[in-house]
Amino acid sequence: MKKVFAKAAFILLCGLAACNPHKSDMELETMNYELVERLTEFPDSTFFTEITHAEYENGRIYLMDKKRGDLVALTEDFKQIECIAPHSEIDLVMPIAFTVWQDTVYICDEGSINTLKVYTKGKQISSLSSVRFYEKRMAVNNTALYTTFPTDSSCYLKINRHDTEKRAYEGKVVKEENERRTIMKNEKHLFLNNGILYTVAECYPYIDSYNAKTGKWIKNLDISHIPVIQSNISFIESQPVEPKSYYVYMEDGDIHNNFLYLLCASLGDNNNYRCNTLLKVDVSNEDMKPVGYYELPGRFYTAICVSDNYLYAIYSDKDCAIEKYKLKQ
Repeated sequence: MKKVFAKAAFILLCGLAACNPHKSDMELETMNYELVERLTEFPDSTFFTEITHAEYENGRIYLMDKKRGDLVALTEDFKQIECIAPHSEIDLVMPIAFTVWQDTVYICDEGSINTLKVYTKGKQISSLSSVRFYEKRMAVNNTALYTTFPTDSSCYLKINRHDTEKRAYEGKVVKEENERRTIMKNEKHLFLNNGILYTVAECYPYIDSYNAKTGKWIKNLDISHIPVIQSNISFIESQPVEPKSYYVYMEDGDIHNNFLYLLCASLGDNNNYRCNTLLKVDVSNEDMKPVGYYELPGRFYTAICVSDNYLYAIYSDKDCAIEKYKLKQ
């Protein structure tokens, strides 16, 4: 079974059964995506090595290659590349996460003593420090930056973009048997859509929504009743778990055009484990609803991002590649 640091990875959805009382939630469409292109190297002929994060904005795919230690942007046709932030002692030392908003990139650099660096047009324009950053999805809008920062009573940190000393700890947590385990298990991916902030738990079958401006909790989507999740949770409960480890439910995700796309791993031993299932959740209104799923053809993927017409999936098994899929309209 795949383990990352002190975590074992697992989740979610391969097939569906109709014998569930939550029938409306279970009527998920099997999405049919067409693979239109596969790329294994940058336009400058250097090979991908370990792409761990991808985001799409305004016709460009932003990629963070962990081994290269840099961040670049590709055009959608894969023909042009631009270095957004290079790997160096004064630029990026050990980047672990980033997000893009209005052509400005916010990069968490763990190698620069937990510094968040802001780049636009290929130049660093500002930076700020934090006690810690995490390898999770962040979110940003015109007033604030949102990053996961679990405590024993909150799950994310909101930083005022215009006065970075103004910070607020917000979001609910699932309480565990002690403070340390509560903090450890409440790392979450964050997604913004139409003024709503969505938090997706790594190791709980929940999606929570908040008013991004006020931090007020709105709604919780519990997907634990889906039969395959039930069986996976049963498997977890049957396994010995060390105090410093836990099973991770969600590998990555992206939000676009009122849909939340989640990259899910399927539980199993080393021969059966895979991370290739996409779950599509409609977030066009407060009643979040899973509406479709799709299995990518490879076994292991680390990241996804979505545009109006395409889904980009980062394959990471025998080689590292970007796979481009035509979205079903």
